[in-house]
Amino acid sequence: MESIQKVTKIVSILKPLAIKLVPIKFRAHIRLYYAKLKINQLNKINIIRFNRSMNQDGINLIASIKEESGLGQSARLLANTLKNGEYAFYIKNLRATKQVPEYDSSYNERLKDSLIYNINLLHINPQDFVEAFLELKKESYDNRYNIAFWLWETEKFPKEWEGCFNLVDEIWTPSEFVSKSIRKNTNKPVVTMPYAVFAEKEDKYDRKYFHLPEDKFIFLTLYDSNSIAERKNPYGVLKAYKEAFELNEEVLLVIKINNATKDEIKKIEEFMGENRNYCIITDRFTKIEVNSLIACSDVLVSLHRAEGYGLVMAEAMILGTPCIATNWSANTEFMTQEDACLVDYKLIELKEAVGPYERGTRWAEPEIKDAINYMKKLYYDEDFYHKLVASGKVNSKEIFDMKIAADRINKRIREIYNEN
Repeated sequence: MESIQKVTKIVSILKPLAIKLVPIKFRAHIRLYYAKLKINQLNKINIIRFNRSMNQDGINLIASIKEESGLGQSARLLANTLKNGEYAFYIKNLRATKQVPEYDSSYNERLKDSLIYNINLLHINPQDFVEAFLELKKESYDNRYNIAFWLWETEKFPKEWEGCFNLVDEIWTPSEFVSKSIRKNTNKPVVTMPYAVFAEKEDKYDRKYFHLPEDKFIFLTLYDSNSIAERKNPYGVLKAYKEAFELNEEVLLVIKINNATKDEIKKIEEFMGENRNYCIITDRFTKIEVNSLIACSDVLVSLHRAEGYGLVMAEAMILGTPCIATNWSANTEFMTQEDACLVDYKLIELKEAVGPYERGTRWAEPEIKDAINYMKKLYYDEDFYHKLVASGKVNSKEIFDMKIAADRINKRIREIYNEN
């Protein structure tokens, strides 16, 4: 652990200088290099393996439970399933990133600093595992059954994250797509635990609240500038929308961006050119506000290149907003052509690394013409539109059922305790 602390200290000292002197793209390579260097040190940690009798039965959920982010919402979905399960649990709030605000208080009554139970459920992605280990200390892992809950977006799990396997007994993921990716790198159990998705909204957050017109057919797309935009592919949505409709048609594209920069907004404006049938929303919303924005839009569009789950699409189905989405990766585990407009694609290999996605990684390139056809069909064909809405609502009730999700976790915990 001392060597990990040394590497972490060096990175923290060099970081301010790097921000000033090193280009953004090169800084990303540096971050990945040091992440690999630190994670490799985890292989040297000798965790005392599980002894059930050393702590009380139950689950310590360790997660960024208060964050207003996709990671935070994933943690809350997991907590909600545990709440409906058989086993006692508390939550230790552990922030993944200091840049994301902590507004959510829905699980404050479950928060506890100490880890009193004999199972750790670490909802912490691999790139944050070193910092989490330094904060939690080795004794938090010793004698406990350690489960990592990980999200990933492509078929190729990064080799530099393999050191994280040493700290855990097994891995859970929300989709079989992610599980298959991780299983290629480890012999430890990798178990698929799909979410029981819920999506709360409030009627007061209507189009008027968001300053959106009542008389337009609204397409919505969402992404975060701090994430890897190439994976979310927002410009695929912009291109399809521009080509689908004439300037005089009663349509509007709403582009919701978190952490938007002036350069990003300028780039979108230049891309859209004379087309003024769009608006950009950069305000940071609570989760209920985001859900309500989805609910008061007519269509959600995600021409992603890869998804580890696709939570926003799942929420849209529940909220009754039809989706146009790429027909590849984890979202296809809960979407079909009966309840969504699934866009054809070609699989391509990355010719160079994009953020954490290595050169040679495959992801989808959605067919823009297919997306254009779906945009037009949903706008012009009311019968098709309403049929899709109805199918999405019916299918989502079964796919995201809480009892099924809770029973799945209960069964696995009983297996860990040898109670079956």
